[in-house]
Amino acid sequence: WVGTRSGLAAFRGEDEFFVNYRANPQKPGDTANHIWAITEDPAGNLWVGTVSGLSRFDRRRERFDFFMHDPLEPYSISHNVVRAVFPDHTGLLWVGTKGGGVNTMNPRGAQFRHYKSSPAGPNRMSGNQVAAVLEDRHRDIWVGTLDGGLSRLRFTPATDGDTLGLSQSPPLQVANFRHHPGQPGSLSHNSVTALCEDRRGILWVGTWGGGLNRLDPGSGRFTHFTHQAGVPGSLGDPENEVWSIYEDRREQLWVGTDNGLYRLVRRGEAATPAGAPAPFFIACRDSAFPASPLHQRIWKIFEEKDPNSRRLWIGTSDGLVRMTCHTDSTADYRYFRYDPHNPAGLRQSSITAIHEDPAGGILWIGTYGGGLNRFDPASETFTHYTTRNGLPNDIVHDILGDGQGNLWISTNKGLSRFDPQTGHFYNYDVKDGLQGNVFAHNASCRRDNGELIYGGLNGFNRFDPAAIRNNPYPPPVVITTFNEFNVAVRRDIAAPETLQLSYRDNFFWLEFSALDYANPGKNRYRYMLEGFDKEWHDRDAGARYASYTNLDGGSYRFRLKAANSDGVWNDAGLTVTIIITPPLWERGWFRWLVGLMILAGALLVTGARIQSIQHQKATLSAEVNQRTAELR
Repeated sequence: WVGTRSGLAAFRGEDEFFVNYRANPQKPGDTANHIWAITEDPAGNLWVGTVSGLSRFDRRRERFDFFMHDPLEPYSISHNVVRAVFPDHTGLLWVGTKGGGVNTMNPRGAQFRHYKSSPAGPNRMSGNQVAAVLEDRHRDIWVGTLDGGLSRLRFTPATDGDTLGLSQSPPLQVANFRHHPGQPGSLSHNSVTALCEDRRGILWVGTWGGGLNRLDPGSGRFTHFTHQAGVPGSLGDPENEVWSIYEDRREQLWVGTDNGLYRLVRRGEAATPAGAPAPFFIACRDSAFPASPLHQRIWKIFEEKDPNSRRLWIGTSDGLVRMTCHTDSTADYRYFRYDPHNPAGLRQSSITAIHEDPAGGILWIGTYGGGLNRFDPASETFTHYTTRNGLPNDIVHDILGDGQGNLWISTNKGLSRFDPQTGHFYNYDVKDGLQGNVFAHNASCRRDNGELIYGGLNGFNRFDPAAIRNNPYPPPVVITTFNEFNVAVRRDIAAPETLQLSYRDNFFWLEFSALDYANPGKNRYRYMLEGFDKEWHDRDAGARYASYTNLDGGSYRFRLKAANSDGVWNDAGLTVTIIITPPLWERGWFRWLVGLMILAGALLVTGARIQSIQHQKATLSAEVNQRTAELR
């Protein structure tokens, strides 16, 4: 169970996913969803401390019950910001609040008793901003506060167990531990954020600014573990902010800080960061030595087969590392990372698999998102093979070699056999009998008899790669149906042929099939209508058709190719000539005739116009001559 600022989450470890629960699903940012603490009572209920009070989550009904501060109700919770919840040996809940001290509550009831820091009375807590609560093996209650240090609440037997209060003398005794400058044995800081009692009965106290403290139960003195610049093994957080402390079953103490996770080494009582160089060793032949700063997540470690090379290849989440062991205690490193400006570099920095070519020292590198990379140690350059080259998926999990020089590559989209000589990929998926298309990382091996085993999400596959042979025969391809307006007019066209259509029938579609039945679900197709299409169209076995509409009249060639399940193409394929007879008004002779008629009409109109103009000129000339004669 994980508390977040957006609600409660249950982690299903077997399936590795989270189920989320929110007090207010419509408002993930609601303060009732902002969780500071979680605990479980004997009945199996979860008690959740939030910024808006205390919640009880009923796992059976998957619902929340809320307990909030009410100024008019003296037995309500003392403050709504709950930073700590802890059940004691009796089942009583101790609820630490930020500003209201600590509360106790019987899970079977709904009343809270308040324990606060008060100026009056000898038995008062050191502060009211409670961040941590713990019951030790002696049944004392330890309360860590942000404003007053640490308090120990010790209850002595009483006749009436309900009469508990800080304003009273025994049965309650309170001891406070604070930071006192100049006193090395006092608490290192007054802001206490975490408490843990280890199996030896020692109390460990985390502070906000004072690092880690160990309380000596005999003397009552504190030993401090803080950051010391330049001192190996000291707490690595320069701010000395400790937020959580946990002891595992091996009695190792883990300390969570603002600067990472640290493990306390008991022998020297030094704090060591988890995953840092000090506890990380790499074997080099018959010896081992601490490795230098490999902070990334390590996916793969591979040793070259040459016994004289003394070289390791380490695949990490941030690149490839070549480590050359010079002696049993010294080595140098060469890093290879993705560089967008280097086309001959790694395609992706997250390295998942490393395989050495047994013939020539070439390394094949699998990446998470960058496909397969070939590394040439002579030039220190990479060649990339991705989905553009035929790899089914660019997430590579494992690489194994077979006895024929091929690489078998598991991906997130099936298994692929790669021939380095030809650069060709042969891909296999669930249709070929795989457990599934998604495989797992580091889940493969090659047996002594040559068999390969690959594991995935739905099981594993075991096979002899020598028994998996390619189908070398290109499949014949036929047009099974030729349809005009959803009416089949021709079937089983297997040879070159010419089809003639009227312009009224220019919507048609074709169905086709490859005559290869070894694994028909993986046959592929490619077609083009020359005279209309600019490029080839690819189809798989689930889309064996092509359709065209509103084509202009004319002659077209429909070209069809097919490949079998191993990717062997019938490049000759099948060609069908399709002639669409244009309508009368689109035929050439009709257009010529119409053109001639238009030309003749234009000539007739022009001639008539010329005659009209000439007649007008003659008439005008006669009138001019007549007028001239009259003037004389």
